[in-house]
Amino acid sequence: MKTFIFAVFACLAATFLVVTNAAPVPLHFLKFSFNVPLPFILTFPTGIALICFALYHNRQMGKHGSVVANLEHELLGEQNKLLELAKRTHELELENRKQKIRLGEVETETDENSM
Repeated sequence: MKTFIFAVFACLAATFLVVTNAAPVPLHFLKFSFNVPLPFILTFPTGIALICFALYHNRQMGKHGSVVANLEHELLGEQNKLLELAKRTHELELENRKQKIRLGEVETETDENSM
């Protein structure tokens, strides 16, 4: 929201600048000379810079978005592996308990961390 308010004030300031400074200014480029309004001279490079920044930002965000998607996919795979390992551990604990009962070994302690 702060960015939006700042953008509104920046647009208002630029509009005020355009309205109050509409006088043509000579612009020299190589052998050529042009009479260009002052606001155009001030806003044209800014507009070019903003367009370049927007293109660069979109490119970077696309890269970051794909990296995040890959990491989320890997995390989901690792969570599934962890779940399968927890299930297998529980199955092995049950099998171990059955074998101990079958062999007549009585457990005197119970493991509070087992499933």
